[in-house]
Amino acid sequence: MRLLRGRGLAALLMLLAMALMARALPAEEFGLLMLLHAFVLGVYGLVNLKPFEAVVLYGARDAKRPERIEQLLRLTLLLDLATVLAAFMLAWFATIALAHALDWNDAGVAQARAYGVVMLFSASNWASGALRLYDRFDIIANQRVFQGIVLLVGAAAAAAVGAGLGTLLIVQGLAFAAQKIYLQVAGWREIRKHHPDAPVFGPTFAAVKCRFPGLGRFLLITYWQGNLDLFPKHLVVLGAGALLGESAAGVYRLVLQTTRVISGPALLLRQVLFPDLARLWQLAPNEYRALLRQTLAWSTLAATVFVGGAIWFGNDLIVMLFGERYRVGAALLAWLMISAGLDLIASVMRAGLYARSRAGRVLIAYAAGVALHAAVFVPLTLFAGLTGTGVAAVCGAAVTLGLALRHSGLQAPRGERMRYQ
Repeated sequence: MRLLRGRGLAALLMLLAMALMARALPAEEFGLLMLLHAFVLGVYGLVNLKPFEAVVLYGARDAKRPERIEQLLRLTLLLDLATVLAAFMLAWFATIALAHALDWNDAGVAQARAYGVVMLFSASNWASGALRLYDRFDIIANQRVFQGIVLLVGAAAAAAVGAGLGTLLIVQGLAFAAQKIYLQVAGWREIRKHHPDAPVFGPTFAAVKCRFPGLGRFLLITYWQGNLDLFPKHLVVLGAGALLGESAAGVYRLVLQTTRVISGPALLLRQVLFPDLARLWQLAPNEYRALLRQTLAWSTLAATVFVGGAIWFGNDLIVMLFGERYRVGAALLAWLMISAGLDLIASVMRAGLYARSRAGRVLIAYAAGVALHAAVFVPLTLFAGLTGTGVAAVCGAAVTLGLALRHSGLQAPRGERMRYQ
């Protein structure tokens, strides 16, 4: 629970920082700030393999063979270095397409390319995998809190002196880079604690793949899963900007950040559950199912509370945090909070399916949800504006949850149930 509170605190700090930035800038400039951030994270996500998931899965299986864990960590480091370079190059050229879609001038293109430098600090999968493997989720939670503090202090200082868009871009980039550096330093220390003599560089991917059957397929699945996660996190913000304008993108991002109070802990909950469920599935399947059911019950309760609060108090909350000009986001908040609640429950199922080596089932469930979300996003947005974007999000999240529950493994196989009767 302490870790979940930490993630919730980080989401709250980020929300307060964004509230300061929204009040300090005109609506269109704030929307541009959010679009630039979404663009950079979206491009990085397109090439990020997220190999930390493989470190957790295979590391849990080979916990008594440290040399294999070292091989995985070396591979993850090499993939990280390749990823950040590829992402930076892709962002440089992708700004042309973005400028065309959003009708930016040369100054907007220059700002997007300059902000893309923050991607060079993103090589942290190796650190993230090691910290998860060794149950240092406190550090993972703290790095988000650290980012929130840096962003909040920077936004407050910028607002106090009346700084503009350029200064707040620097503040947001520094906050992002600072939390990545924090994670890398903490991850390095944890690796050296458990593997003091491990070399930094080692075998090629082919050599590691031979020692870990299925690794290539698992990395491919988690890569596509990561791409699917990009749509509701970042690509929708870009879509709202292209269809409704920069100010609408700012409103959407503010409301989305408000829902992070629940979706932030959802992400950490899945990451915390994954190692424990992976071990229990191998050693005690009944305990695996008991833990899954218990977490599912608490997640459903939390989702219900947050959704109810958004429906009853969302209008006052939006105005209090961001000002009267953002009141239009109140209706969107209710829909996105419902979507976040469904995603919270689906996150529990996702951890369970990963633990049972059913990553393909997860990919199918999320692919179906994103496909529906994308299919209805444009018509609903054009028809109902920002509210339509929220309805589209709920449609996608509902399909994902339904398919995840279908393959959840909450019930023991028929033969196993008969043995206990």
